This record gives sequence, C-alpha cells and structure tokens, in this order.
Amino acid sequence: MKRTLISIVFIVFAVTLSAQVADDYRSAANSGDAEAQFELAKCYENGYGVAQDINQAIVWYTKAANQGDAQAQMQLGLIYFYAYKGVPRDYSKSVYWYTKAAEQGWPMAQGMLGEIYYFGYGDLQDFNKAVLWLSKAATYQKYESAEFVQRARFLLANCYLYGFGVDKNQQRAVYLYRKAAENNYSPAQFVLGQCYYLGDGVNEDNSQALFWFRKAAASDYARAQTALGDCYRRGDGVAQDYAIAFKWYEKAANQGDAEAQYELGRCYYYEKGVEKDFAKAAYWFRKAADQNHAAAQYCLAFCYNDGEGVEQDNDKAFYWMKKAAENGDEDAKEALGIK
Repeated sequence: MKRTLISIVFIVFAVTLSAQVADDYRSAANSGDAEAQFELAKCYENGYGVAQDINQAIVWYTKAANQGDAQAQMQLGLIYFYAYKGVPRDYSKSVYWYTKAAEQGWPMAQGMLGEIYYFGYGDLQDFNKAVLWLSKAATYQKYESAEFVQRARFLLANCYLYGFGVDKNQQRAVYLYRKAAENNYSPAQFVLGQCYYLGDGVNEDNSQALFWFRKAAASDYARAQTALGDCYRRGDGVAQDYAIAFKWYEKAANQGDAEAQYELGRCYYYEKGVEKDFAKAAYWFRKAADQNHAAAQYCLAFCYNDGEGVEQDNDKAFYWMKKAAENGDEDAKEALGIK
C-alpha cells in the first residue's frame, strides 16, 4: 500500500513537473527562442506536459525551422516523408525541409534527400542529385557506424555499379559496398558477395562470395539465403548438397523471396534434398507465381495441366502458361506458339 501511494505521488509530481517544463518552453518560444520552439514542438509531439497534438508540434517545429534550426528542419522532413501520426504524406515538403537541414551539414538529412532522389519518391527522381547528397552522407566520419551512413554508401555504390548519375566504376562500387558490409549492413554484404561471385570490380572468388553471403544470411537477409541455396545446389565453392540448399531456400521462401519459393517448389517436385511432394511443389510454385515469377508460373501451369499436386484444370493451366509467356518465359512462349 505504501509503495502504491509513493508511486501515485511520484506520477503526480512528474506530471506537474512536465507541465511546468512545457510552460517554461512556451514562454521562451513565444519570445522567439528557436531552441525553446523546438523543445515545445517535441512536447506536443510526445504529449509531454501538454495534450499530444501533432499539428501544434508542426506549428512550433516550423517556427524553429524558419529560424534555421537544423533539428527542426530534419524533424519536419521526417514527418512529411513518413506521414507521421496521420499527417498527409508530402514529398515536396519533405525535400524542402531535408534540403534546408542538409545544407547545414546534417548528415541524416543528406542521406534521406539522396534516397528520395534515388528512388524517385513523389516523381522526384534525379540521380545526379542522389549522387551529390549520398556522397556527403556516405563520407560522414563522426557517425561512421550509423545505419543511415551504411545505407547511403550502399545506394551510392549502386550508382557507381550501374552508372546512375555518375560514370560506371565497379571498383569504386566495391569499395563502398565493402565499407557498408564491414559495418554489418546486410544488403551490402549480399551485393559484395555477388560482386565476388560474378567478378564485378574484383577478381572472381567463390570463397569470398560465400563468406559475404553467409554474413548477410546470418542476419536473415532473404536474398543472401537464396544465393547460398544456389551455391549448394550448383556446388559453387562448396560440395554440392541439395539438403543444405533446401534448408536455405526454405528460410528465404518463408520470408517471401520469390526466387527461393520457386527453387523450393523445384526441390519438392524433383526430390532434391527432400522427399518428393507434388502438393508442396505446387504450393510454392503458386507463392512465387503470385509474385509474377515467370518460371514458377510456367511450372504451375504444368501442375494444373497434369494434375500434379492440384486438381487437373485446363483453364488454370492455360491461364498460368499465358501469364508466364507475358512475363517473358521462353518455354511458355514456345508452348503457346508465340514467337
């Protein structure tokens, strides 16, 4: 009972104190203090000492941002980018405020700005601007291990690998992938493995490819798990082992990776690393087919045509064969007589 009473007293004290803090910030904010305006905005955003109100938070963040407060500018960029707390998503406003913060050297804003221009959110794709801002975020030493720095390095590496907004330079791409991979960024670990597997920007080296695939797969990165399955299925850099290939395909398939779902279907269909099971083969072919995996659609068509794992159905067989052909599967085109 005493402990409960103490807890209640403490809560009342904390609420009273937080309300006093919010009032203090309001007094300074009304006098034009940008830092106080930013802090008052946070109070409204989080309901600290005031009723939670994202619209009032935006009002005070905007006042601080208009006085050059980079944190407020960054926060506004995030709110409009993520449609935070029901605020309508507005990429143009997000870019406006991210740019303000980025021009003051705010590295996360630089990275977010680069990402918007890279992916073209809000029809704003511009690879030249993406390279400009990603380059700034990727080289920020103070936050060397921060995830946003690794993501900037990864996207910038993609630009160099494919020639997006910059001359192709595979060696530069590999350098950036490695920097991100060494800081445990799974997508970079996977692509670095691919570079070693294909010999892009480095000498072809299956052992290094496997090393980086395993790093990414250990973090449950599905594409790396699929790549490991491929290596074991083909015997690339390891002894061929269908059972191990099946294990990796299953992990990736359960995360929704279409290629792994297709390969898992093949494992069940052809009895590779697992007992033959046409029903499970058809199940996984369907999973991949629903993601427009052309080869899986072709295989599913034959399952329906032959009644393997599913009830025989000529209409469904034709439907999936046509889908496979439309998605570029050459075998499906030949089956339908399409040139």
